[in-house]
Amino acid sequence: MKLWLSLLLLFLPVLALYFIYRKRQENESILFIKLIGYMIMGGFTFAINGVRLPAGFVIYLVFFTRPKRNKTIKQWAALLGLLIYAMQLLAPSVQNYWFERPRSVVSEGDNLYSYDFESNWSMVQKEFDINYDARLEKFEVGYEKDGLINELRYEFLERELEGYIYYRVKVKAAEQASVVERQRIEGPWFQYDRSAAVSRFFEQLNAVDLRKIKPGRDFHYYILSAEGARTAYAIEDATKYILRDGQIIEITNSQLPIEGYWLKVCGAYGDPGCSERTDYFFDATYNNHKEEVVGDQIKETGQNR
Repeated sequence: MKLWLSLLLLFLPVLALYFIYRKRQENESILFIKLIGYMIMGGFTFAINGVRLPAGFVIYLVFFTRPKRNKTIKQWAALLGLLIYAMQLLAPSVQNYWFERPRSVVSEGDNLYSYDFESNWSMVQKEFDINYDARLEKFEVGYEKDGLINELRYEFLERELEGYIYYRVKVKAAEQASVVERQRIEGPWFQYDRSAAVSRFFEQLNAVDLRKIKPGRDFHYYILSAEGARTAYAIEDATKYILRDGQIIEITNSQLPIEGYWLKVCGAYGDPGCSERTDYFFDATYNNHKEEVVGDQIKETGQNR
């Protein structure tokens, strides 16, 4: 695609110059080559402090505005070069606008308790050709007691050769659509390798019964939120659990500190807020030891990294 675009951008000025050449008023030796020279001169730039100035067109205005033959078409050729210079200035802005424009992707489901996170993520991933290693930055969903989604949004980062692409996704559940915005940013992004892969995060949400992911009391409204980075945690006066293979396992204070990916669930009686919170973790390590669940028991499997 990029090769075809490059060839097209090369071909158009030559085609335009050919039409200018056909408007010649007089015969003149090597006229087409001279027109190429005028075009190159009109588009020649000189950089000062990172600002590119149309030095070639200024030279044309000072020394070459009164040729003996074919004055008009030589002027057009110089103006064509100036136009190419202007297009080069505008091209990055146009490319950024086109790259960053909001785009809509189909989203299926409007109830959190039946929402297929992996399937909907797959549609976004496919539409934007996102690599499997994309990492989560933020996630938040607000929903009613019956699971009806009021607002769902998440942000993630994709690494590319010369930096990163930052994505913002807002799911409009009632409209069955996800609006995706993105922008290129420079690195480094130090927490990238410590953040959860988006695919892994959504796999964990799909694996657990989200009806059970809530504070001890019932509320009218809930907010489930997460940060992508792996977090150390040692809050004793909080209700806390580990999520693993669909199971919800209570964390005792004797098991602190732990480290993992932290999900917070807040319950509110009215306006969105946080009247009561419960904390959940996945891919966690306890007391500097990795552990796994065997049946209803926790089994130590070795020292932490």
